[in-house]
Amino acid sequence: PAITWRVRRVIHRAHMTEEEGLVSVSTLLVNVSRLDDGALVTCSAANPSVSASAISNTSILDVHYPPSVSVSLGRSLNPQTLKEGDDVYFTCTVDANPPASAITWYHEGTVQVQNMTSGVILSGDSLVLQRVSRRRAGQYKCSASNPLATVISAPVHLRIRYKPECLTSPTTYFIYDKPINVTCTVSSHPPVRAVHWQWNSSSDVIKTQLVSEPTERLSTQLTVYPIETYEDRLLSCWAVNEMGRQPLACGFSIKVAEMPLPLSSCRLANITASSLSLTCQRPEVATAGTTLYRAEVYFDNRTLFANVTSTRPNFNVSGLDAGTSYQIKVYVTHGPVTSQPIVVSAYTSRPSSPEEKQEEEEDEEEPEAAPDGSEGGGPAVPPPPSVVLDSTGVSGVSGGGDGRSAGGGGGGGGGTSTVGGIGAVMGVAAVSLVALVGVAWAWHSCRGGCHAKRKDAARLASADDAGNPDVVPNI
Repeated sequence: PAITWRVRRVIHRAHMTEEEGLVSVSTLLVNVSRLDDGALVTCSAANPSVSASAISNTSILDVHYPPSVSVSLGRSLNPQTLKEGDDVYFTCTVDANPPASAITWYHEGTVQVQNMTSGVILSGDSLVLQRVSRRRAGQYKCSASNPLATVISAPVHLRIRYKPECLTSPTTYFIYDKPINVTCTVSSHPPVRAVHWQWNSSSDVIKTQLVSEPTERLSTQLTVYPIETYEDRLLSCWAVNEMGRQPLACGFSIKVAEMPLPLSSCRLANITASSLSLTCQRPEVATAGTTLYRAEVYFDNRTLFANVTSTRPNFNVSGLDAGTSYQIKVYVTHGPVTSQPIVVSAYTSRPSSPEEKQEEEEDEEEPEAAPDGSEGGGPAVPPPPSVVLDSTGVSGVSGGGDGRSAGGGGGGGGGTSTVGGIGAVMGVAAVSLVALVGVAWAWHSCRGGCHAKRKDAARLASADDAGNPDVVPNI
């Protein structure tokens, strides 16, 4: 027989034909696409020796393919004129075999669910938005799934026309003796044409800024200068586009910043070869808000060594070089304004020599003095007698009276001279002996007590500085 193949009424050549006696078998191999789904495939055979012997058989192709998805704005809607308060709907068109089981809607990547209160309605392949606001603008997509795949459509951008809206929250600016720039940011569709500025205390517009490069998000600045009255003021800005004037203006508060007083005095303490402490007095001025203190440490060549900011005017500086001069500047900051600095000069001590270190170690090894002035339970040293020196530095010793106490009847004058000379020598020796005893008593009394006082003072300074911020070198 003569065998013929037709697909969509287009003749195709058989891939292979086999004959077994009177039986013929023909095979057709053809690539199909989603367009061939439901197409008719016809196989016809005819015996050339027998007229009118042609017969045929027909099959319908069932081609499976993943979804093809597209989203579109409702046909009756004009995307260029949509504004707040209008109703909007979208249609999701899906082509899939087997048919899609579910359709999902997305707005800016967020899945949309039915919410009648918010005006969101899902119906079959449609998404309806009632009384849209500017927040409903953006990209919309839909997705569909079947056993072969899940496919998401290309986005459709929804634009909603609205009057300008302020994106800047109410802001407070501080101004002292220099101009400041106030920033106003708005959004709108269509883009803004102009921005107006006005002081709330006046009905006059102080400045109008025309927009040369329209954009749906616009930031513009106004330079505000200080005034002689030093009063707080309120400033507003608003924008205008094709939809009209911005309903709610952006508001700013311009406050006069008071220059904080510098610290009244600063005191250095605990100066060593590598560290020191700095304590300053706060100015007696009541100010609202947070007051900060900043210490900057400089070398003699004005190179910055370290800096730190604290809520207290007390600082510990470490990591210093021995025997070096430093300059410390301390500032007071309140809000955006910083005071003039108070400058403190400091000089670190030189490192101790080996002999001095040994003496210090010996002092530390000595036991503390007992309350009665004795050392470690030994006998107490009695306090030295009171010594009163005259203008010559020699204790007063009287002359020989009538002269009969010495020299066998010598005259009064001679006796006084002789006894006075001997008494002067003895007086000098006595004074020297008493002075040595007093020095020894004072040294024994202070070895333990003074050392203990030094320890107590060191502990007290350490306790006072425990809460101070450390100033360390910048790395």
